[in-house]
Amino acid sequence: MMLRSSHSISRALIVDDHPLWRRQIRSALLRNRQWQIVGEATDGLEAVQQAKALRPDLILLDIGLPTIDGFEVARRILAHDPRSRILFLSAHESWDMVEVALSIGARGYIVKADAARQLLPAVKALAEGQPFFSGYVAARTAPAHEVMFSSAETTLLDAYADFSERTLAAGSACIFIAANSRRGEVHRRLVGRGVDVDGAIGEGRFVSLDVGEALATYMVGARPDEARCRAITTTLFEKAARASRGDGGRVAACGECAPTLWERGNAEAAIQIERFWGDMARAFKVEVFCAYLSNVPPRETDKDVLHDICAAHSAVHVR
Repeated sequence: MMLRSSHSISRALIVDDHPLWRRQIRSALLRNRQWQIVGEATDGLEAVQQAKALRPDLILLDIGLPTIDGFEVARRILAHDPRSRILFLSAHESWDMVEVALSIGARGYIVKADAARQLLPAVKALAEGQPFFSGYVAARTAPAHEVMFSSAETTLLDAYADFSERTLAAGSACIFIAANSRRGEVHRRLVGRGVDVDGAIGEGRFVSLDVGEALATYMVGARPDEARCRAITTTLFEKAARASRGDGGRVAACGECAPTLWERGNAEAAIQIERFWGDMARAFKVEVFCAYLSNVPPRETDKDVLHDICAAHSAVHVR
């Protein structure tokens, strides 16, 4: 499923059991000529059926629905087509509800009290491939997802070690995904700094994974499979969170899944992975740090790719 360009018509499915809300959503969308309402559903089972039959570009979904609730609707739709873009519109302001929505794979969440101001900006963001959250949600879903570009291997290794040491010293769990040679070098650096790496590994607080093996579980051919990525990463984050001694089971992750794909010449997959990790960081409040060994400044042929990679991050560093 791919949304059309901003100059063509995008198709929306509205799912809500209240006629007033469906009418308000329909009216708001139709004020923008980009949008066409291709269907409306009033209960969960009908929503799943219409999503499969109509293949809309965007699904605006309530949580409190008859037959099956919005969460189960989203699970079934995404199981059928993981590329489906779902925007929850809900009266619930509970953070627990938001976490469930995001962990399922929704691209956005709006509190209905904010819909008058935020519905059109939200659908525009999702149409452009960006997530969108109501203001109070956004304040809770903004963990760092930073990237560093370095022309020196030593600088790269020191950055990984700095990130891992800081995370472990805070009592949090650290996930480190890199080539085996770099994993060994970072391990030695941490031990040299007095970090009890073996103890953290034994506790499950330091999870070190080979990037080649990690990518083998993510990829189907030359492309990352979103459903597979989400399932594997969710399990990884949840396991690390249980081992964390930090407040609220804090987890941080660093490594080079996307950089490895870029080095292999698969720039499109690298950008997809960066965007996926950004989505997962927001869903699980995980701090993420990515590092690229690259020419600084970039070669002319790399500039477009680097622009997209930088756009997927909250901060960019060059060392």
